[in-house]
Amino acid sequence: MRLHTLKTMLLGIPLLFSSGCNAPSWPKNYLIGKLAFLPEKTSSYPAIAEANIEDYWLTTEDGVRIHSFYLKNTDADRVILFFHGNAGNAYSRLGHANILRDMGFNVLLVDYRGYGKSAGKPTEQGLYLDAQASYHAAIKDKGFAENKIYLYARSIGSTAAIELCRQYQVASTVLVAPLSSGRAMARQMGFGWFDWLVASVFDNLEKAKDITSPVLIIHGGQDRIVPLAQGRALYDAINHSSKKIVVADNSGHNDIQHSDEIDFWPLIQEFYNR
Repeated sequence: MRLHTLKTMLLGIPLLFSSGCNAPSWPKNYLIGKLAFLPEKTSSYPAIAEANIEDYWLTTEDGVRIHSFYLKNTDADRVILFFHGNAGNAYSRLGHANILRDMGFNVLLVDYRGYGKSAGKPTEQGLYLDAQASYHAAIKDKGFAENKIYLYARSIGSTAAIELCRQYQVASTVLVAPLSSGRAMARQMGFGWFDWLVASVFDNLEKAKDITSPVLIIHGGQDRIVPLAQGRALYDAINHSSKKIVVADNSGHNDIQHSDEIDFWPLIQEFYNR
C-alpha cells in the first residue's frame, strides 16, 4: 500500500505546483483524497439471503445520495450507526454488522460517498455529512430516541463518529483503532514533509474534548497502520468522565477482532449495555 501511495504522490507533486493550482485548498484536498480514501465502487452487490438486511438510501445535506444497509432486529429498540474503515465498501462489513445486530440492536451500516453504490466522491467534510445524514435518518425515519443511538467506528470511521458525538447526543461510542489526526497519519505514512498541508484535517485530538458520550477505545499494540500511540493520545484528550481503552498487545490493525488476548465482541456488548 505504501509503494502505491508513494507512486501516486510522486506523480502528483508536479500538479501541486502547476500554475493552474492557485486555490490554497487544492493541494490539501488532493493529498487527502489520495491518502485517506481507498473506495471500492460498484453498481450492484451480490444477492443477500438474509431477510433482515435491506438496502437503505440516505440523502445528505448537500444532496448526495448515499447507500447503506439496514439490519433489522424487531426485538430491539436500539440502533448502532456503523462507520467502516477507509478501504473497500460496506458489503464486506456485513458479517461484523450481523454480530452487532445479534447483540440486541438494529444496525445502520453506512457506505460513504464514493464507496459502493453511493454517489459522489469521498472528502473529509463529505464523510461528516454522510454520518450526520445517518443520525437524522435514525431519529426522523426510524424513530429512535437520541439515547437509543450507539456508534461503532473503525479506523477512519472514527473521524465520522467523533464529529457526530461532539455535536449530537448518543448513548455510547466504540472506536476501534482510531486515528488521532490527519497530520499524525501523514507522518506515519512517511509524508511528514507534507504534514503542514493537513494540519487541521481529521483532527480527532482537538475534537475529543467536546465528545458527549462514554467512549471505549480498542487498539492493537502491533498496529502498523494506525499505531497504538494515536489511540492513547486520543484517549488522553477525551474529557468525558466515562472513557476506557483496551489494548491487545500482540494484535494489528485488521485482525484485532480475532485476538485471543481480549474478548473483542463481548467487550463491546458489555460496554454498550452499561
